[in-house]
Amino acid sequence: MLVINKENESMMKLESTNRADMVLIDRTFAKYDEGYMFNPRFKMGFWDGKKHFLKNGFLPLGLYESLLSTCMENKIEYRTVGFEDFTLNEIDKDALESRINEKYLNDKYTIRDYQLNAVYEALRNKRGILQCCTSSGKSLMIYSIIRELLPVKKKILVIVPSIMLVGQMYSDFVDYGWEEIEKYCERQGGDYQTDWRSQVLISTWQSLQNQQKEIFYEYDAVIVDECHSVKDSNVVTDILGCCINADFKIGTSGTLGDAPIVKMASEGTLGKVLYTVSSKELIDRNILTDIRVATVFLKYPLNFIMQNKGRAYPEEVKQIEEYGDRHKILNFIFSAIKPTDNTLILCNHIAHIKETADYIKSLGKNVKVITGAVKAKDREEIRKSMEDEEGTVLVATYATLSTGVNIKKLHNLVMYGNSKSKIKVLQSIGRVLRKHYSKDKCIVWDLVDDLSYKVNKKTFKNHLLKHYAERKKQYELQEFPIVSTDFTL
Repeated sequence: MLVINKENESMMKLESTNRADMVLIDRTFAKYDEGYMFNPRFKMGFWDGKKHFLKNGFLPLGLYESLLSTCMENKIEYRTVGFEDFTLNEIDKDALESRINEKYLNDKYTIRDYQLNAVYEALRNKRGILQCCTSSGKSLMIYSIIRELLPVKKKILVIVPSIMLVGQMYSDFVDYGWEEIEKYCERQGGDYQTDWRSQVLISTWQSLQNQQKEIFYEYDAVIVDECHSVKDSNVVTDILGCCINADFKIGTSGTLGDAPIVKMASEGTLGKVLYTVSSKELIDRNILTDIRVATVFLKYPLNFIMQNKGRAYPEEVKQIEEYGDRHKILNFIFSAIKPTDNTLILCNHIAHIKETADYIKSLGKNVKVITGAVKAKDREEIRKSMEDEEGTVLVATYATLSTGVNIKKLHNLVMYGNSKSKIKVLQSIGRVLRKHYSKDKCIVWDLVDDLSYKVNKKTFKNHLLKHYAERKKQYELQEFPIVSTDFTL
């Protein structure tokens, strides 16, 4: 007999005298880590390459339903202890919609049907993930959830991935109609400081990572915005694990990873996916902007290709970013778009950003720059100012601007730095999907550095050309139209 004890709101304890059952459960809840085959410990046989979610008899609480399914599929007898509260809340959806529209939102906003469905599922299930595409209005969903929870929760923690989103989310809440926000809500991160007394705290996980774990015991509700960060940061997982009294845990994201270990990590800390809405659905409904992906294959001189063939990925990126004539593609892009268009250019490295910004300034363009060194308040001012400007070019790192940032008046995205990450690519595209009266479509300029060459009729492809194949798969899965052209440097 397997006994499943609910230890707290983060973990359950498994106890069994049948060792075979525990071994089976351990194998079921163990997934290969990403890149495990390159790890020296795996190569030397010291590690099986897997992350074992069952540790010392403890399993993340979010895997409860999966555990029960495993037991039933394998005819493992079990008994549960302490799961009496694992029942659905009874909620009147019509009454919920009325409260949100009449009490929480001002006259500028009305909750959309899919947003209401997402909020309803979150409040009803108490645990899980809302997989709603970028630009679907997740901050309004989070705001509605918080306003519903205020009368029944002591303390609510909202975790966001960047300092810029701390200020933006607070600003959004004010814009939606939260007139007494200062009475209930505070911010932490960058220039924002907290005294931990307010009922609601909006913070980055970076600002929370060094806090005493006892602080998190006070929170009985946690919302993780852009929860795909669970994949990239053990810190987020650890914070959620410390929230042992939070029976309400909800994550939101437009893009979840596909790897089994990513899915299990997300489910373990937050729960299963409760609701999904795609970009294609909202584009078809005219809620998001129509999109075109313009793929430009950059053709390099033969001597440059020969000098750089066979380089390791970091070396290839370095040589390409330092190749001065590559900036010529920006002239081509600026000649193809309207002079009044606002454009976001994303890079990976600070030196590349500086060179790019300097070049664009030499063209007489109005240029703004956001990197990790720019203060939170300055980032928020830049974000807001672009809504009133025309012909502005914002050059930023993927790390600061690819996720969550809301600038509606963006017409073009230039992917000037390379990436094959599904999450980074689709989150970046989300920056230009938001509706604005000044645009009827948005263009994603995907620049592909083609250093391929042939030997005896066999084509050898460079790293960045191969990476485009991964991005193209995502465009096709999202049903984004693609047009391609070559550009000779």
